[in-house]
Amino acid sequence: MDKLKSLEKIIARLDQQKILTPEITESIIQIVSEKKFFSAMEKITLNQVNLFVFKPSNRQVWTVMGEEKRYLLYPKIYCSCMDFYLKGIIKKRKYICKHLLAQMIFKHIDKDKLSNVEIVLHDTEFNTLLKEIGFT
Repeated sequence: MDKLKSLEKIIARLDQQKILTPEITESIIQIVSEKKFFSAMEKITLNQVNLFVFKPSNRQVWTVMGEEKRYLLYPKIYCSCMDFYLKGIIKKRKYICKHLLAQMIFKHIDKDKLSNVEIVLHDTEFNTLLKEIGFT
């Protein structure tokens, strides 16, 4: 079984429990590495994982703040960071960077203690967000 499928099974357990238990944490670390796990958790605790919802279309855009800029994500598929580009796209393999991992974990935990869970903007602001990320 590939790493992504294994990770998805663990994330499904997280979705049921809504909390990162020591068992879930250890299972994730075994798949992605301790360094990547804690980097992803830092993104979550610093409120750097954002879901932008554009109204009235209800278009959703996930972003994660990197060291110097915000990255666009398509959950489980794509991140605009250089790490994903080099290890996922150039090497043509399934790859989970710390930003994708942060989004996967963030989406399935209890967010009561987190701020900026969802940022609602008008549809007219969609292009502004894309420009900020560097996509226009």
